[in-house]
Amino acid sequence: MRRMEQTEWTDRTDPRNRCCCNIHVVKGATIIAIVGMVIAVLSIVGCILAGRYFQCIGFVLAIFLYATVLYAQHVRNPGLYWPYLVVNGISIGICSLYILLLLAMFVVMPAFWQRHLNETTNYQYQEAINKWPRVITGLAAAFMLLCQVVNIWFELVVYNAYCFIRRDQPMLLNNAYKA
Repeated sequence: MRRMEQTEWTDRTDPRNRCCCNIHVVKGATIIAIVGMVIAVLSIVGCILAGRYFQCIGFVLAIFLYATVLYAQHVRNPGLYWPYLVVNGISIGICSLYILLLLAMFVVMPAFWQRHLNETTNYQYQEAINKWPRVITGLAAAFMLLCQVVNIWFELVVYNAYCFIRRDQPMLLNNAYKA
């Protein structure tokens, strides 16, 4: 019975192993890793050109995490997905707290926040000076929420790829012993 369940779940055509646009979760995780690496490399170039060398550390870490996803798929080792899954899970938690903070600032709009936004945007018109910080805060919260939804979806795709490789691994080992 156990063997039948493994065969059922590891079937590549099973819809439970599919993500957006009917792409297999392993291929989806590969696409996420490649796009993430390209964005991280471009961000490193931007940071170097702007002279912000300290910010490059986070992007180098991101490249390492995306590389572990690609390497995990290459060697079919599900344990190599964990660095990405853990760090991305932590970032989801931190970003969720930041979104809640932005929403609280949107509702309450403390004086220090309003003053900070007016100074950083150089907004000059006195009649709209009270509305402008609320608009900026709302847009920032909406953008962060959109990024958060995409990040959670990426986490689910990579986690499903991890589960697929983990379920597929015993079958690969059994077939290797037969050969």
